[in-house]
Amino acid sequence: MHNEKLKNNIFIFCERTVALIFGVILCSLLVASSLKTCTIYDNSEIIEYASDNIFCHITVILSLLTLGVCLCYKKDCRLCDVRIPSAFIASVIALYTLFILSTQLDLKSDQKECFTAAQQFLDGNYEAWKAGGYAEKYPNQNGLILFFALIQSIFGKGNHLIMQFINLSAAVVSTVFIAKTSEIILNIKNHRLISLVLLLFAPMILYITFTYGTMIGLALSVSGLYFQLTFFKNKKLICGILSVLLIATAVMFKSNYLIVLVASLLVYMFYAIFRKRMLNILIAVIGVLIYIILGSGVTAFVEGKTQTNLSKGVPTVAWITMGLSECHRGPGWWSGYNGDLYDDSGYDTEKAKEKGIEDLKERLEYMKKEPVYTLKFFCKKILSMWCEPTFQSIWIQQVKTHSIEFSRPVHSFLTSHEALNNIYWQICNYLQTAIYFFGAVYLILNFRKIKMYKLLPAIIMIGGFLFHLVWEAKGQYSVTYFFLIIPYSLCGFDELTHKISVRLASSQQREKAS
Repeated sequence: MHNEKLKNNIFIFCERTVALIFGVILCSLLVASSLKTCTIYDNSEIIEYASDNIFCHITVILSLLTLGVCLCYKKDCRLCDVRIPSAFIASVIALYTLFILSTQLDLKSDQKECFTAAQQFLDGNYEAWKAGGYAEKYPNQNGLILFFALIQSIFGKGNHLIMQFINLSAAVVSTVFIAKTSEIILNIKNHRLISLVLLLFAPMILYITFTYGTMIGLALSVSGLYFQLTFFKNKKLICGILSVLLIATAVMFKSNYLIVLVASLLVYMFYAIFRKRMLNILIAVIGVLIYIILGSGVTAFVEGKTQTNLSKGVPTVAWITMGLSECHRGPGWWSGYNGDLYDDSGYDTEKAKEKGIEDLKERLEYMKKEPVYTLKFFCKKILSMWCEPTFQSIWIQQVKTHSIEFSRPVHSFLTSHEALNNIYWQICNYLQTAIYFFGAVYLILNFRKIKMYKLLPAIIMIGGFLFHLVWEAKGQYSVTYFFLIIPYSLCGFDELTHKISVRLASSQQREKAS
Protein backbone atom coordinates (compact mmCIF):
# COMPACT_ATOMS: atom_id res chain seq x y z
CA MET A 1 0.00 0.00 0.00
CA HIS A 2 2.83 2.34 0.95
CA ASN A 3 4.72 1.47 -2.25
CA GLU A 4 1.64 2.18 -4.39
CA LYS A 5 1.19 5.56 -2.73
CA LEU A 6 4.87 6.38 -3.26
CA LYS A 7 4.66 5.34 -6.91
CA ASN A 8 1.57 7.47 -7.42
CA ASN A 9 3.31 10.46 -5.84
CA ILE A 10 6.29 9.99 -8.17
CA PHE A 11 3.85 9.69 -11.08
CA ILE A 12 2.25 13.05 -10.20
CA PHE A 13 5.66 14.60 -9.52
CA CYS A 14 6.84 13.63 -13.03
CA GLU A 15 3.71 15.11 -14.63
CA ARG A 16 4.10 18.37 -12.70
CA THR A 17 7.84 18.53 -13.45
CA VAL A 18 7.27 18.22 -17.21
CA ALA A 19 4.52 20.84 -17.04
CA LEU A 20 6.80 23.12 -15.04
CA ILE A 21 9.68 22.78 -17.52
CA PHE A 22 7.29 23.51 -20.36
CA GLY A 23 5.98 26.52 -18.47
CA VAL A 24 9.46 27.87 -17.77
CA ILE A 25 10.37 27.59 -21.46
CA LEU A 26 7.14 29.28 -22.54
CA CYS A 27 7.49 32.12 -20.03
CA SER A 28 11.15 32.64 -20.97
CA LEU A 29 10.26 32.79 -24.66
CA LEU A 30 7.33 35.09 -23.87
CA VAL A 31 9.63 37.61 -22.20
CA ALA A 32 12.25 37.23 -24.94
CA SER A 33 9.68 37.64 -27.71
CA SER A 34 8.28 40.79 -26.07
CA LEU A 35 11.69 42.43 -25.68
CA LYS A 36 13.68 41.20 -28.70
CA THR A 37 12.90 40.33 -32.28
CA CYS A 38 15.12 38.71 -34.89
CA THR A 39 14.93 39.13 -38.66
CA ILE A 40 16.43 37.34 -41.66
CA TYR A 41 16.31 39.25 -44.92
CA ASP A 42 16.92 38.19 -48.51
CA ASN A 43 19.79 35.86 -49.49
CA SER A 44 22.14 36.53 -46.59
CA GLU A 45 20.56 34.27 -43.90
CA ILE A 46 22.27 36.48 -41.35
CA ILE A 47 20.41 37.02 -38.08
CA GLU A 48 19.71 40.63 -37.17
CA TYR A 49 18.78 41.35 -33.56
CA ALA A 50 16.54 44.27 -32.66
CA SER A 51 14.78 45.57 -29.55
CA ASP A 52 11.00 45.28 -29.48
CA ASN A 53 8.34 47.34 -27.72
CA ILE A 54 6.87 45.29 -24.87
CA PHE A 55 4.01 47.77 -24.42
CA CYS A 56 2.83 47.11 -27.98
CA HIS A 57 2.78 43.37 -27.26
CA ILE A 58 0.85 43.92 -24.03
CA THR A 59 -1.63 46.14 -25.89
CA VAL A 60 -2.20 43.49 -28.56
CA ILE A 61 -2.74 40.75 -25.98
CA LEU A 62 -5.17 42.92 -23.99
CA SER A 63 -6.99 43.80 -27.22
CA LEU A 64 -7.34 40.12 -28.11
CA LEU A 65 -8.64 39.38 -24.62
CA THR A 66 -11.13 42.25 -24.78
CA LEU A 67 -12.39 41.12 -28.17
CA GLY A 68 -12.66 37.52 -26.99
CA VAL A 69 -14.52 38.47 -23.80
CA CYS A 70 -16.93 40.70 -25.72
CA LEU A 71 -17.76 37.93 -28.18
CA CYS A 72 -18.03 35.33 -25.44
CA TYR A 73 -20.15 37.55 -23.17
CA LYS A 74 -22.46 38.79 -25.91
CA LYS A 75 -23.19 35.40 -27.43
CA ASP A 76 -23.06 33.55 -24.08
CA CYS A 77 -20.85 30.78 -25.49
CA ARG A 78 -17.30 29.48 -25.52
CA LEU A 79 -15.09 30.71 -28.36
CA CYS A 80 -14.19 27.12 -29.17
CA ASP A 81 -17.88 26.52 -29.93
CA VAL A 82 -17.92 29.02 -32.80
CA ARG A 83 -19.16 27.32 -35.97
CA ILE A 84 -16.73 27.41 -38.87
CA PRO A 85 -18.19 26.85 -42.37
CA SER A 86 -16.27 24.35 -44.51
CA ALA A 87 -16.08 27.05 -47.17
CA PHE A 88 -13.66 29.03 -44.97
CA ILE A 89 -11.21 26.13 -44.82
CA ALA A 90 -11.62 25.42 -48.54
CA SER A 91 -10.89 29.09 -49.31
CA VAL A 92 -7.64 29.02 -47.32
CA ILE A 93 -6.52 25.84 -49.09
CA ALA A 94 -7.39 27.44 -52.43
CA LEU A 95 -5.30 30.48 -51.47
CA TYR A 96 -2.23 28.32 -50.80
CA THR A 97 -2.83 26.50 -54.11
CA LEU A 98 -2.86 29.87 -55.85
CA PHE A 99 0.37 30.79 -54.06
CA ILE A 100 2.10 27.66 -55.42
CA LEU A 101 0.92 28.41 -58.95
CA SER A 102 1.82 32.10 -58.65
CA THR A 103 5.41 31.48 -57.52
CA GLN A 104 6.55 28.19 -59.11
CA LEU A 105 9.81 28.35 -57.19
CA ASP A 106 12.84 26.34 -58.24
CA LEU A 107 14.86 24.05 -55.98
CA LYS A 108 17.70 25.24 -53.78
CA SER A 109 20.51 23.75 -51.64
CA ASP A 110 19.62 20.45 -49.90
CA GLN A 111 16.26 20.27 -51.67
CA LYS A 112 17.99 20.44 -55.05
CA GLU A 113 20.70 17.97 -53.99
CA CYS A 114 18.12 15.38 -52.86
CA PHE A 115 15.87 15.83 -55.88
CA THR A 116 18.80 15.68 -58.31
CA ALA A 117 20.20 12.59 -56.58
CA ALA A 118 16.77 10.95 -56.94
CA GLN A 119 16.68 11.73 -60.66
CA GLN A 120 20.21 10.36 -61.09
CA PHE A 121 19.19 7.26 -59.15
CA LEU A 122 16.46 6.59 -61.70
CA ASP A 123 18.97 7.10 -64.52
CA GLY A 124 21.40 4.60 -63.00
CA ASN A 125 23.86 7.37 -62.16
CA TYR A 126 25.15 6.82 -58.63
CA GLU A 127 27.67 9.65 -58.37
CA ALA A 128 25.91 11.03 -55.29
CA TRP A 129 26.78 7.83 -53.38
CA LYS A 130 30.47 7.84 -54.24
CA ALA A 131 33.08 9.22 -51.83
CA GLY A 132 32.41 12.91 -51.25
CA GLY A 133 29.01 12.79 -52.96
CA TYR A 134 26.00 14.39 -51.26
CA ALA A 135 24.20 11.14 -50.37
CA GLU A 136 27.47 9.58 -49.21
CA LYS A 137 28.10 12.52 -46.88
CA TYR A 138 24.54 12.61 -45.55
CA PRO A 139 23.15 9.03 -45.60
CA ASN A 140 20.21 10.17 -43.43
CA GLN A 141 18.79 11.69 -46.63
CA ASN A 142 18.44 8.34 -48.42
CA GLY A 143 14.82 7.81 -47.34
CA LEU A 144 13.80 11.19 -48.77
CA ILE A 145 15.83 10.60 -51.94
CA LEU A 146 14.06 7.28 -52.56
CA PHE A 147 10.69 8.99 -52.06
CA PHE A 148 11.66 11.70 -54.56
CA ALA A 149 12.69 8.95 -56.98
CA LEU A 150 9.27 7.34 -56.59
CA ILE A 151 7.50 10.66 -57.21
CA GLN A 152 9.58 11.37 -60.32
CA SER A 153 8.99 7.86 -61.65
CA ILE A 154 5.23 8.55 -61.44
CA PHE A 155 4.97 12.23 -62.40
CA GLY A 156 8.05 12.63 -64.57
CA LYS A 157 11.72 13.31 -63.93
CA GLY A 158 12.47 16.84 -62.78
CA ASN A 159 8.84 17.54 -61.89
CA HIS A 160 9.40 19.16 -58.51
CA LEU A 161 6.25 21.30 -58.55
CA ILE A 162 4.14 18.21 -57.83
CA MET A 163 5.96 17.95 -54.49
CA GLN A 164 4.60 21.33 -53.46
CA PHE A 165 1.05 20.07 -53.98
CA ILE A 166 1.92 16.89 -52.04
CA ASN A 167 3.23 19.18 -49.29
CA LEU A 168 -0.05 21.10 -49.30
CA SER A 169 -1.96 17.84 -48.91
CA ALA A 170 0.38 16.92 -46.04
CA ALA A 171 -0.27 20.30 -44.43
CA VAL A 172 -4.03 19.71 -44.53
CA VAL A 173 -3.59 16.20 -43.10
CA SER A 174 -1.41 17.67 -40.32
CA THR A 175 -4.06 20.20 -39.30
CA VAL A 176 -6.78 17.54 -39.30
CA PHE A 177 -4.83 15.17 -37.05
CA ILE A 178 -3.68 17.94 -34.71
CA ALA A 179 -7.34 18.92 -34.39
CA LYS A 180 -8.27 15.31 -33.60
CA THR A 181 -5.42 15.13 -31.10
CA SER A 182 -6.64 18.34 -29.46
CA GLU A 183 -10.02 16.76 -28.88
CA ILE A 184 -8.37 14.05 -26.79
CA ILE A 185 -5.87 16.12 -24.82
CA LEU A 186 -7.69 19.47 -24.61
CA ASN A 187 -11.32 18.41 -25.03
CA ILE A 188 -11.76 20.85 -27.93
CA LYS A 189 -14.31 19.18 -30.18
CA ASN A 190 -14.46 21.93 -32.77
CA HIS A 191 -12.17 20.31 -35.35
CA ARG A 192 -12.87 22.91 -38.01
CA LEU A 193 -11.87 25.82 -35.78
CA ILE A 194 -8.49 24.31 -34.90
CA SER A 195 -7.86 23.24 -38.50
CA LEU A 196 -8.66 26.77 -39.71
CA VAL A 197 -6.43 28.40 -37.09
CA LEU A 198 -3.55 26.07 -37.98
CA LEU A 199 -4.02 26.58 -41.72
CA LEU A 200 -3.92 30.33 -41.17
CA PHE A 201 -0.57 30.01 -39.41
CA ALA A 202 1.40 30.85 -42.54
CA PRO A 203 4.91 30.57 -40.99
CA MET A 204 4.36 26.80 -40.98
CA ILE A 205 2.09 26.27 -43.98
CA LEU A 206 4.29 28.32 -46.33
CA TYR A 207 6.78 25.47 -46.04
CA ILE A 208 4.64 23.78 -48.71
CA THR A 209 7.08 25.30 -51.22
CA PHE A 210 10.00 23.80 -49.31
CA THR A 211 10.65 20.64 -51.33
CA TYR A 212 12.03 18.66 -48.43
CA GLY A 213 10.72 16.18 -45.87
CA THR A 214 9.38 18.79 -43.43
CA MET A 215 5.67 18.75 -44.31
CA ILE A 216 5.36 15.02 -45.03
CA GLY A 217 7.26 14.19 -41.85
CA LEU A 218 4.96 16.49 -39.89
CA ALA A 219 1.83 14.80 -41.29
CA LEU A 220 3.16 11.34 -40.45
CA SER A 221 4.26 12.43 -36.96
CA VAL A 222 1.02 14.07 -35.85
CA SER A 223 -1.08 11.23 -37.27
CA GLY A 224 1.12 8.88 -35.24
CA LEU A 225 0.52 10.97 -32.11
CA TYR A 226 -3.22 10.75 -32.72
CA PHE A 227 -3.11 6.95 -32.88
CA GLN A 228 -0.98 6.86 -29.74
CA LEU A 229 -3.54 8.89 -27.83
CA THR A 230 -6.31 6.74 -29.31
CA PHE A 231 -4.47 3.68 -28.00
CA PHE A 232 -4.40 5.19 -24.52
CA LYS A 233 -8.21 5.40 -24.75
CA ASN A 234 -9.15 2.05 -26.32
CA LYS A 235 -6.03 -0.09 -25.59
CA LYS A 236 -6.17 -1.59 -29.11
CA LEU A 237 -2.78 -2.94 -30.16
CA ILE A 238 -3.29 -1.92 -33.79
CA CYS A 239 -3.52 1.76 -32.78
CA GLY A 240 -0.26 1.51 -30.85
CA ILE A 241 1.56 -0.18 -33.73
CA LEU A 242 0.18 2.37 -36.21
CA SER A 243 1.44 5.19 -34.00
CA VAL A 244 5.07 4.04 -33.87
CA LEU A 245 5.01 2.95 -37.54
CA LEU A 246 3.89 6.39 -38.72
CA ILE A 247 6.34 8.30 -36.52
CA ALA A 248 9.26 6.01 -37.42
CA THR A 249 8.42 6.52 -41.10
CA ALA A 250 8.50 10.29 -40.53
CA VAL A 251 12.12 9.95 -39.40
CA MET A 252 12.96 8.43 -42.80
CA PHE A 253 11.79 11.66 -44.43
CA LYS A 254 13.56 13.99 -42.01
CA SER A 255 15.80 12.88 -39.18
CA ASN A 256 14.66 15.71 -36.86
CA TYR A 257 11.41 13.81 -36.29
CA LEU A 258 13.45 11.34 -34.25
CA ILE A 259 12.65 13.76 -31.39
CA VAL A 260 8.95 12.95 -31.86
CA LEU A 261 9.67 9.21 -31.86
CA VAL A 262 11.74 9.45 -28.67
CA ALA A 263 9.03 11.53 -26.96
CA SER A 264 6.38 9.03 -28.02
CA LEU A 265 8.37 6.04 -26.70
CA LEU A 266 9.11 7.83 -23.42
CA VAL A 267 5.40 8.42 -22.79
CA TYR A 268 4.64 4.77 -23.63
CA MET A 269 7.29 3.67 -21.11
CA PHE A 270 6.15 6.19 -18.50
CA TYR A 271 2.69 4.61 -18.33
CA ALA A 272 4.19 1.13 -18.51
CA ILE A 273 6.32 1.80 -15.43
CA PHE A 274 3.84 3.71 -13.28
CA ARG A 275 0.55 2.15 -14.40
CA LYS A 276 1.75 -1.40 -15.10
CA ARG A 277 0.64 -1.30 -18.73
CA MET A 278 2.76 -4.09 -20.15
CA LEU A 279 1.28 -3.67 -23.62
CA ASN A 280 3.03 -0.30 -23.75
CA ILE A 281 6.41 -2.00 -23.44
CA LEU A 282 5.57 -4.25 -26.37
CA ILE A 283 4.62 -1.24 -28.50
CA ALA A 284 7.78 0.63 -27.51
CA VAL A 285 9.90 -2.39 -28.49
CA ILE A 286 8.00 -2.69 -31.77
CA GLY A 287 8.61 1.02 -32.37
CA VAL A 288 12.36 0.63 -31.93
CA LEU A 289 12.37 -2.45 -34.19
CA ILE A 290 10.36 -0.67 -36.89
CA TYR A 291 12.78 2.27 -36.78
CA ILE A 292 15.79 -0.06 -37.12
CA ILE A 293 14.15 -2.14 -39.87
CA LEU A 294 13.14 0.91 -41.91
CA GLY A 295 16.60 2.45 -41.63
CA SER A 296 18.34 -0.81 -42.44
CA GLY A 297 15.90 -1.48 -45.28
CA VAL A 298 16.57 1.88 -46.92
CA THR A 299 20.33 1.35 -46.59
CA ALA A 300 20.19 -2.21 -47.95
CA PHE A 301 18.05 -1.15 -50.92
CA VAL A 302 20.34 1.75 -51.84
CA GLU A 303 23.46 -0.40 -51.42
CA GLY A 304 21.92 -3.08 -53.62
CA LYS A 305 21.06 -0.64 -56.39
CA THR A 306 24.26 1.39 -56.27
CA GLN A 307 26.54 -1.60 -55.60
CA THR A 308 28.17 0.52 -52.91
CA ASN A 309 28.86 -0.05 -49.24
CA LEU A 310 27.42 3.10 -47.72
CA SER A 311 29.57 4.88 -45.18
CA LYS A 312 28.23 6.49 -42.04
CA GLY A 313 28.97 9.88 -43.60
CA VAL A 314 29.47 13.01 -41.53
CA PRO A 315 29.70 12.00 -37.85
CA THR A 316 27.12 13.23 -35.36
CA VAL A 317 29.72 15.03 -33.28
CA ALA A 318 30.37 17.38 -36.22
CA TRP A 319 26.84 18.74 -35.97
CA ILE A 320 27.22 19.27 -32.22
CA THR A 321 30.53 21.07 -32.66
CA MET A 322 29.00 23.29 -35.32
CA GLY A 323 25.91 23.88 -33.16
CA LEU A 324 28.14 25.15 -30.34
CA SER A 325 30.35 27.34 -32.53
CA GLU A 326 30.18 30.89 -33.74
CA CYS A 327 29.06 31.55 -37.29
CA HIS A 328 28.65 34.70 -39.39
CA ARG A 329 24.94 33.80 -39.76
CA GLY A 330 24.33 33.47 -36.04
CA PRO A 331 25.46 31.37 -33.04
CA GLY A 332 25.26 27.66 -33.89
CA TRP A 333 23.92 28.23 -37.41
CA TRP A 334 25.13 26.43 -40.53
CA SER A 335 28.78 27.25 -41.20
CA GLY A 336 29.76 24.36 -43.45
CA TYR A 337 32.00 23.01 -40.68
CA ASN A 338 30.66 19.45 -40.79
CA GLY A 339 31.04 19.07 -44.57
CA ASP A 340 34.52 20.62 -44.49
CA LEU A 341 35.52 18.36 -41.61
CA TYR A 342 34.45 15.29 -43.56
CA ASP A 343 36.20 16.45 -46.75
CA ASP A 344 39.42 17.28 -44.90
CA SER A 345 39.35 13.82 -43.28
CA GLY A 346 39.41 12.14 -46.69
CA TYR A 347 35.76 11.04 -46.39
CA ASP A 348 36.73 8.86 -43.44
CA THR A 349 33.99 8.94 -40.79
CA GLU A 350 36.25 7.77 -37.95
CA LYS A 351 38.95 10.35 -38.70
CA ALA A 352 36.30 13.06 -38.94
CA LYS A 353 34.84 11.88 -35.66
CA GLU A 354 38.21 12.07 -33.89
CA LYS A 355 38.87 15.59 -35.19
CA GLY A 356 35.30 16.63 -34.35
CA ILE A 357 35.66 15.40 -30.76
CA GLU A 358 38.95 17.25 -30.46
CA ASP A 359 37.38 20.48 -31.72
CA LEU A 360 34.37 19.98 -29.45
CA LYS A 361 36.55 19.54 -26.37
CA GLU A 362 38.44 22.70 -27.24
CA ARG A 363 35.19 24.60 -27.73
CA LEU A 364 33.69 23.34 -24.45
CA GLU A 365 36.86 24.24 -22.57
CA TYR A 366 36.64 27.80 -23.86
CA MET A 367 32.95 28.06 -22.98
CA LYS A 368 33.70 26.77 -19.50
CA LYS A 369 36.34 29.46 -18.98
CA GLU A 370 34.07 32.22 -20.29
CA PRO A 371 30.67 31.76 -18.57
CA VAL A 372 29.40 35.25 -19.45
CA TYR A 373 30.22 34.70 -23.12
CA THR A 374 28.60 31.25 -23.01
CA LEU A 375 25.39 32.64 -21.53
CA LYS A 376 25.23 35.31 -24.24
CA PHE A 377 25.94 32.69 -26.91
CA PHE A 378 22.98 30.53 -25.90
CA CYS A 379 20.68 33.51 -25.38
CA LYS A 380 21.40 34.74 -28.90
CA LYS A 381 21.01 31.25 -30.31
CA ILE A 382 17.62 30.81 -28.62
CA LEU A 383 16.49 34.23 -29.83
CA SER A 384 17.51 33.42 -33.41
CA MET A 385 15.39 30.25 -33.45
CA TRP A 386 12.39 31.15 -31.30
CA CYS A 387 12.02 34.92 -31.69
CA GLU A 388 12.20 35.27 -35.46
CA PRO A 389 8.42 35.57 -35.94
CA THR A 390 8.21 34.34 -39.54
CA PHE A 391 10.39 31.27 -38.83
CA GLN A 392 12.16 31.84 -42.18
CA SER A 393 8.89 31.27 -44.05
CA ILE A 394 9.58 34.27 -46.30
CA TRP A 395 13.32 33.70 -46.52
CA ILE A 396 12.90 30.18 -47.96
CA GLN A 397 10.93 31.76 -50.82
CA GLN A 398 13.34 34.66 -51.35
CA VAL A 399 16.44 32.53 -51.89
CA LYS A 400 14.88 30.52 -54.72
CA THR A 401 14.87 31.41 -58.38
CA HIS A 402 11.66 31.35 -60.40
CA SER A 403 10.90 31.18 -64.11
CA ILE A 404 7.78 33.36 -63.99
CA GLU A 405 7.38 37.03 -63.13
CA PHE A 406 5.63 37.56 -59.81
CA SER A 407 2.36 39.45 -59.71
CA ARG A 408 2.37 42.73 -57.77
CA PRO A 409 0.75 41.22 -54.60
CA VAL A 410 3.18 38.26 -54.59
CA HIS A 411 6.14 40.59 -55.16
CA SER A 412 4.99 42.83 -52.29
CA PHE A 413 4.56 39.82 -50.01
CA LEU A 414 7.91 38.19 -50.76
CA THR A 415 10.07 41.32 -50.97
CA SER A 416 11.57 42.60 -47.73
CA HIS A 417 10.19 45.92 -46.47
CA GLU A 418 7.42 46.04 -49.07
CA ALA A 419 3.86 46.75 -47.84
CA LEU A 420 2.43 43.20 -47.63
CA ASN A 421 5.73 41.86 -46.33
CA ASN A 422 5.75 44.40 -43.49
CA ILE A 423 2.13 43.64 -42.60
CA TYR A 424 2.86 39.90 -42.53
CA TRP A 425 5.95 40.40 -40.39
CA GLN A 426 4.12 42.57 -37.85
CA ILE A 427 1.20 40.13 -37.58
CA CYS A 428 3.63 37.24 -37.03
CA ASN A 429 5.58 39.26 -34.46
CA TYR A 430 2.57 39.89 -32.22
CA LEU A 431 1.01 36.51 -32.89
CA GLN A 432 4.18 34.73 -31.76
CA THR A 433 4.11 36.52 -28.41
CA ALA A 434 0.38 35.87 -28.01
CA ILE A 435 0.87 32.14 -28.59
CA TYR A 436 3.59 32.00 -25.94
CA PHE A 437 1.37 33.99 -23.54
CA PHE A 438 -1.84 32.00 -23.92
CA GLY A 439 0.11 28.72 -23.88
CA ALA A 440 1.46 29.76 -20.47
CA VAL A 441 -2.08 30.73 -19.42
CA TYR A 442 -3.32 27.23 -20.28
CA LEU A 443 -0.61 25.69 -18.08
CA ILE A 444 -1.37 27.99 -15.15
CA LEU A 445 -5.10 27.27 -15.30
CA ASN A 446 -4.64 23.51 -15.66
CA PHE A 447 -1.39 22.84 -13.79
CA ARG A 448 -2.87 20.70 -11.01
CA LYS A 449 -5.03 18.54 -13.26
CA ILE A 450 -2.70 18.10 -16.23
CA LYS A 451 -1.83 14.55 -17.29
CA MET A 452 1.27 13.20 -19.02
CA TYR A 453 -0.57 12.17 -22.19
CA LYS A 454 -1.91 15.72 -22.46
CA LEU A 455 1.67 16.96 -22.42
CA LEU A 456 2.82 14.85 -25.38
CA PRO A 457 3.11 17.83 -27.82
CA ALA A 458 4.73 19.84 -25.01
CA ILE A 459 7.32 17.07 -24.44
CA ILE A 460 8.18 17.21 -28.14
CA MET A 461 8.59 20.98 -27.91
CA ILE A 462 10.80 20.62 -24.82
CA GLY A 463 12.87 18.00 -26.64
CA GLY A 464 13.27 20.22 -29.69
CA PHE A 465 14.18 23.24 -27.55
CA LEU A 466 16.87 21.35 -25.60
CA PHE A 467 18.18 19.42 -28.62
CA HIS A 468 18.81 22.53 -30.68
CA LEU A 469 20.73 24.17 -27.87
CA VAL A 470 23.60 21.96 -29.01
CA TRP A 471 22.54 21.10 -32.59
CA GLU A 472 22.37 23.31 -35.66
CA ALA A 473 20.05 26.31 -35.31
CA LYS A 474 17.42 27.21 -37.91
CA GLY A 475 13.92 28.62 -37.86
CA GLN A 476 12.80 25.79 -40.14
CA TYR A 477 13.47 23.39 -37.24
CA SER A 478 11.77 25.31 -34.43
CA VAL A 479 8.62 26.11 -36.45
CA THR A 480 7.40 22.49 -36.34
CA TYR A 481 7.63 22.39 -32.53
CA PHE A 482 5.99 25.81 -32.27
CA PHE A 483 3.18 24.63 -34.54
CA LEU A 484 2.37 21.76 -32.18
CA ILE A 485 1.78 24.03 -29.16
CA ILE A 486 -0.73 26.34 -30.89
CA PRO A 487 -3.75 24.28 -29.65
CA TYR A 488 -2.56 24.82 -26.04
CA SER A 489 -2.63 28.56 -26.70
CA LEU A 490 -6.06 28.41 -28.32
CA CYS A 491 -7.36 26.50 -25.30
CA GLY A 492 -5.72 28.96 -22.89
CA PHE A 493 -7.30 31.87 -24.75
CA ASP A 494 -10.70 30.16 -24.69
CA GLU A 495 -10.54 29.32 -20.97
CA LEU A 496 -9.32 32.76 -19.89
CA THR A 497 -11.94 34.67 -21.90
CA HIS A 498 -14.64 32.35 -20.58
CA LYS A 499 -13.56 32.85 -16.95
CA ILE A 500 -13.48 36.64 -17.36
CA SER A 501 -16.89 36.72 -19.07
CA VAL A 502 -18.42 34.51 -16.34
CA ARG A 503 -17.09 36.84 -13.63
CA LEU A 504 -18.43 39.86 -15.48
CA ALA A 505 -21.85 38.21 -15.76
CA SER A 506 -21.83 37.30 -12.03
CA SER A 507 -20.80 40.83 -11.10
CA GLN A 508 -23.59 42.28 -13.23
CA GLN A 509 -26.15 39.95 -11.63
CA ARG A 510 -25.02 41.00 -8.14
CA GLU A 511 -25.38 44.65 -9.09
CA LYS A 512 -28.92 44.05 -10.37
CA ALA A 513 -29.82 42.10 -7.21
CA SER A 514 -28.61 44.92 -4.99
